[in-house]
Amino acid sequence: MIRGVQRQVIEISHTDNAYFERALLVVRSTCGADHQTLRQQAHRYLEQTGTSSFLRRGKVFYLLHRILTLLISAGLGALICKWILQ
Repeated sequence: MIRGVQRQVIEISHTDNAYFERALLVVRSTCGADHQTLRQQAHRYLEQTGTSSFLRRGKVFYLLHRILTLLISAGLGALICKWILQ
């Protein structure tokens, strides 16, 4: 049970874990960090516990998308060059 009105809670709804649906992290009242720092620390903590973060998975898909786009563009460029040089 979380008590107190002044508590700050970070909820992580995408844990990518078979056992846990979401994670609730209660921020210490003495912590004076900004939102971005808290977010980074929360994701770092979940990565240490073996839970991959939703953002990290998104970065992998973004990288794969960029590589696939590059390969398709190179292939189309090669086909166009071959067609022009015939």
